Amino acid sequence: MSYLFLQYVNHGLWVMAILGCQNLFKQYMFLEPEQMAIYISIIHIPWTLKIIYGLMSDNLPIWGYHRRPYLVIMGLV
Repeated sequence: MSYLFLQYVNHGLWVMAILGCQNLFKQYMFLEPEQMAIYISIIHIPWTLKIIYGLMSDNLPIWGYHRRPYLVIMGLV
């Protein structure tokens, strides 16, 4: 039950952050909705790559380690 509560809190905070970004883009940077959608989608790119990173680090060990080499590689990138 507490996990469900934490998920709703997390989602609510995420929505508030997106609304704050949209307000910043609209009022201070004078962007149109199409431009805002492009910038917000660029912000989401690392989160979509996180799924691929997780699958790779779980299924393709490097030198017998699962996560450590991937953390070093991504830190260098």
